[in-house]
Amino acid sequence: MKRSNLIALELRLSRTVWDAVHEAEDVDDKVSIFNGVISQALDGCMPLKSIRLHPTDKPWMTPNIKAKIKLRQRAFTRGNMSQYNLVGAQVEDMIRKAKSNYYQKKAKTFRPSDPAKWYKACNL
Repeated sequence: MKRSNLIALELRLSRTVWDAVHEAEDVDDKVSIFNGVISQALDGCMPLKSIRLHPTDKPWMTPNIKAKIKLRQRAFTRGNMSQYNLVGAQVEDMIRKAKSNYYQKKAKTFRPSDPAKWYKACNL
């Protein structure tokens, strides 16, 4: 999250008139109105960011890893080798952890009595 987005959200919520929430009779109505106000504020101040996942991506590839890779490549093209090396180490660490988590979750889904499924799942 960008700090500027957080500041914009805080400003927008501080200027919001909450009379509709206070005037609602039913608790369910209050919650519904409150959620609507918060949702509109979030949509206005923090737009969704799309990151493309490609069919050739590995199953452990996440949007966070892709964003870090993009930062690393930007540092490389700008010739900032110290940042490139720093972010590159972070990318490697994130990938290592993501692979480990992916295979641990995958291993929990299989029973130890079926080694063929185990082998097939681990050798994508």
